[in-house]
Amino acid sequence: MATYTENYNLTKPGEEDFFSVADLNDNMDSIDSLMAEGESAMASIDGKIGTAQGGETVLGMLQEVKNGMGTGGLIKSLQRVTHNVPTSSGSSSVSIRTVDPSKCLVIMERLEDDTNSGCDKLLYTLETDKISMTHYSRSSTNIRLGFWIIEFNF
Repeated sequence: MATYTENYNLTKPGEEDFFSVADLNDNMDSIDSLMAEGESAMASIDGKIGTAQGGETVLGMLQEVKNGMGTGGLIKSLQRVTHNVPTSSGSSSVSIRTVDPSKCLVIMERLEDDTNSGCDKLLYTLETDKISMTHYSRSSTNIRLGFWIIEFNF
């Protein structure tokens, strides 16, 4: 009697089952579709992250580290902090572990925004031990931001 794989529900015929070309083709179609979705998602991320010095993509550089091909490790530190932006226009900051800002990439994400319009303008600067922000013309009462700080070894 056939069973099914845990993650993608692919057919696994039992020892007593006859071979079914239809089952094999269904499995192959499912695998092909999932691989295409993964490649499309990676291409989408790659385009959003951008290009590092020398023309190599940042995603490609990070992939090297993941695959263990980087020499001495490309990433020195990785940290994530969140910050609730004050309701009034002005400035604020969030503390981080000490980094060399000249060797960092910062990715900001909007985690929560009760009106989905946020600040008309928000500027941030990465400093050695904090991220300083200046925000203008708030239209939301609750804005929460996330910051990923990736420090490289180059």
